[in-house]
Amino acid sequence: MKFKLHSKLYYTLFILIIFFTQKSQAQLMPIFVGNTIDLGNDCYQITSNANFQLGAVWYNNSIDLNADFDIVFDANFGSNDVNGADGIVFVLKTSPTPEIGASGGDLGYGGIFNSLAVEFDTWQNNDRNDPFNDHVALISNGNTNHALGTSLTSPVNASAVSGNIEDGISHEIKISWRAMTQEFRVIFDCNERIFYSNDIINTVFGGNSNVFFGFTGSTGGSTNLQTICFKSISFVDEFLLDDQNICSGETINSIDATYDGATNYSWSPNTGVSNISIPNPIFSPTVNTTYTVEITDGCGEIITTSFDANITPTDDSTFTMLASCTGAVVNSVATPGGIYVFNPVPTDGALINPSNGTINNGVPGTSYTVEYTTSGTCPSTSQFSVSIGLATDSTFTMSASCDGGTATITGDTGGVFTFNPVPTDGALIDAATGTVSNG
Repeated sequence: MKFKLHSKLYYTLFILIIFFTQKSQAQLMPIFVGNTIDLGNDCYQITSNANFQLGAVWYNNSIDLNADFDIVFDANFGSNDVNGADGIVFVLKTSPTPEIGASGGDLGYGGIFNSLAVEFDTWQNNDRNDPFNDHVALISNGNTNHALGTSLTSPVNASAVSGNIEDGISHEIKISWRAMTQEFRVIFDCNERIFYSNDIINTVFGGNSNVFFGFTGSTGGSTNLQTICFKSISFVDEFLLDDQNICSGETINSIDATYDGATNYSWSPNTGVSNISIPNPIFSPTVNTTYTVEITDGCGEIITTSFDANITPTDDSTFTMLASCTGAVVNSVATPGGIYVFNPVPTDGALINPSNGTINNGVPGTSYTVEYTTSGTCPSTSQFSVSIGLATDSTFTMSASCDGGTATITGDTGGVFTFNPVPTDGALIDAATGTVSNG
């Protein structure tokens, strides 16, 4: 299943995206350090609105930097502006070990080596060359001082429209990496704030392309409630829309492409879709179909994902039966291997073999309805009524002649005449008429 994202920024992105909603929870296996706690629904409280909080959350989902990735999350930096602190850091590091760095102005990131980080700093620390406004910067090797070479980009306002992000509002943040062009981007509320192009595998991670990610944060003498909530992560592929296998005539009602913050949905093709403008329509395909949905997010970008609806034909359960005087046998069956039953079940003692449909102990002159259900992937059921035959009247008389005799049938005609025992004197009998000659 393929995803692509058409950007309204400066480039077109082609990405793989998975969805995180309340119906499709992210299986990120978070590990908490310090004061960070799980809020549920893929949301995490990095710090509470209390003094000297220090927390981190790490995930065992590794990222291969030889491939593209996108992480989209909402961050809330609290509502304390003048006395709010200190901020949150998104971290990539080579070690899978959950850890936390120094507090206060180090934002829980200070001292985490072999790492690359995006700092969302809400407090001006002059000793780290912070600007006055709430800012974002790309830093590395566990150091938050912007005057050093570990600061990979100069700090800029986190928001393109305000110097304050401690406004109690959730801000959408997208962090993306494009392996082929070696481009690292940070987009804050639909505006690109960081663009960094470099071979980070070698310059930052010492040639190690496999990294792990997490978030750190802290407060000090000033505080803020600081939280994050995931919206999508491209490398956790368990949450791609699953392909669906159904039987002919069935519908699909388990697909849900809900995307947090979406402004529009559009499914194609529209054939067999109950409503092309909702994330979870009912699909009624009659042939194998690939359904694609275009989702417009809050930034006006188009996210595209699809799934395959594969249809298996329903078994052919038609069959016929041949009756005898006290029973019946199956003459032909389209899809063998199913189960035969009476429907309704007779009360006269007739029996049916469930595996081959043979009827025994039937009452002559009685009609029985047999129901057959196939046992394949897409079973079906058919019925056949069979009448057990009455015993025929075989009475006849013989009129003798000089060398034989003539038969007169008084019962049912159409049978076969034979000698019993067969004579050895040369006498002959006509099987159809019973006439004896040469006696």
